[in-house]
Amino acid sequence: MEERSGRAWLPWVIPPLVALCVAAVVCGLVGMMALSRPGTTPAPPGARETATPKEITSLPPSPVPSPTPIPPSPAPSPTPAPSPTPTLRPTPSPTCPPVSGPFAGVWAQVRNRIGCATGGAIQGLVAEENFEGGKMFWREPIDLAQAVVLFGDGTWRIYRHSPYPGEPEFWCPDANTPPQCPPTPKRGFGMMWCDIPEIRRRLGNATDCERGYQGWMQSFEHGFMIQTDAGVTYLFFTDNGTWQRW
Repeated sequence: MEERSGRAWLPWVIPPLVALCVAAVVCGLVGMMALSRPGTTPAPPGARETATPKEITSLPPSPVPSPTPIPPSPAPSPTPAPSPTPTLRPTPSPTCPPVSGPFAGVWAQVRNRIGCATGGAIQGLVAEENFEGGKMFWREPIDLAQAVVLFGDGTWRIYRHSPYPGEPEFWCPDANTPPQCPPTPKRGFGMMWCDIPEIRRRLGNATDCERGYQGWMQSFEHGFMIQTDAGVTYLFFTDNGTWQRW
């Protein structure tokens, strides 16, 4: 009778024991998981958990970059229209009366420089003499007491002097100027050569004796021309005092 009653309570005791064991195991697992969580300190038994709010550090708002002002582009200045280039017209040559005679050909090539003729060509006695540094001319109807002197540097000049009296033939004979031609000029050329130091200094000694012939002469606005008996023309420009042999 007693043995039967002991076996009767065993089935009712075992299930609660099993449930108690399972609950213990679950609680242990939960506790281990809580201990293994980093930064978590287990609360003491009986302590009431208080939720600690996380500290939120507020960062200052990033400054919004203000837009860089862009200066307004200057309005393009209007490009002025190019001025029309004036058409250059050639300066008309002065109207001159035609030149005929011995100087017509030369004048046609130098008319813009020597200008219009102021008279016709004339013929008369011309005296000519050559020197080391130039030449001397005398024109019978024009040069009463003067001579046209041509220098080797391309310049010329008219020198005036008292008229030659006709004697002596050699004006200043001495040790350096023997009374013979050449090297000493005689008569009117010799008198000017002796009395005007510039002529003697720049021309030097004569290289021949003077000779006379019938030559041609003509005057122009800016000079004059002489043509020798050999057909050689000399041009004399009064604007710059130069001469040319043509």
